[in-house]
Amino acid sequence: AVPIESNFVKQLADHLNAEVVGGTVTNIQEAVTWLVYTYLYVRMCRNPIAYGISADQHDDDPMLRERSKELTEGAAKEIDMHRMFRYDRASGNLAVTDLGWVASHFYTRSESIATFNEMLANLPDPNDANLCHIICCAQEFENVRVRAEELREVDDLKKKSCAYADAALRLRKLLCPFSRPTLIFGGGSSSSSAENEEESIVRVSCAKYTGFD
Repeated sequence: AVPIESNFVKQLADHLNAEVVGGTVTNIQEAVTWLVYTYLYVRMCRNPIAYGISADQHDDDPMLRERSKELTEGAAKEIDMHRMFRYDRASGNLAVTDLGWVASHFYTRSESIATFNEMLANLPDPNDANLCHIICCAQEFENVRVRAEELREVDDLKKKSCAYADAALRLRKLLCPFSRPTLIFGGGSSSSSAENEEESIVRVSCAKYTGFD
């Protein structure tokens, strides 16, 4: 049988943040020790080539301590850049921040936190519409799909609650399982052209849109 490889390295930063928030990891050395107990480490030792480890590297470091340190340091730098915890490179200490605590407890990816930080930096005084738009840009919504049994209810909501026919059409496309829409808040002229109907965009007027109250 073909062995199952680990994809843990893709989410290493988020899991490391959770360990720091939980208090089980307080520095890089403890992070390396923690990584040794994961399935990722087991598979790296048994199939190093699959994880980008050359034969020479494995011969020089059969326990892969240096590789483990590289991975944890890379994850720590990424999380520190997103201000989810503080990483002191001189001492190797890791200190949790409020942002990291919130991300860990509410299962928010580091990619989403990075998006929030970037967008909020350009909006010093965001309004409610801006905040809704920022939240909608979270990575967690990438795979949201509409259920077939919900389509009739969505159609009813379109007819009863949407202020504009164009907004209704675009709201329907928001739930399309094959597109990831962009939310544009604010006023704007509506168009019924075939070209615009194909766009996966929901335009919501904050002043006039009263649906879903």
